[in-house]
Amino acid sequence: MIDAPLPEPLARGVVFIRYHIESLGLTTGHIRIRVDDTPWHWIDKTGSPVIVQGLSPGRHKILIEHADAGDQVIDHSAVEVLIPAPKPQPEVH
Repeated sequence: MIDAPLPEPLARGVVFIRYHIESLGLTTGHIRIRVDDTPWHWIDKTGSPVIVQGLSPGRHKILIEHADAGDQVIDHSAVEVLIPAPKPQPEVH
């Protein structure tokens, strides 16, 4: 189960997602995180929130997969986020 991204960081272009996997600490499993259906992913075993930054403005999909020790996906969930365009900075004279 993943929570909706926190709104305050998202307004600054930072995706902060808390997730809950009951058995993650009890097994040798891990999560795999993939952004926008890219062929690459990264792995996390800490149970800490997923933090993604540096995405271009627009819509993005973040997929979180729970995998076992053999890297077989047990469950997955995805969230779509909208990264806002940067606010224009006032001119300084």
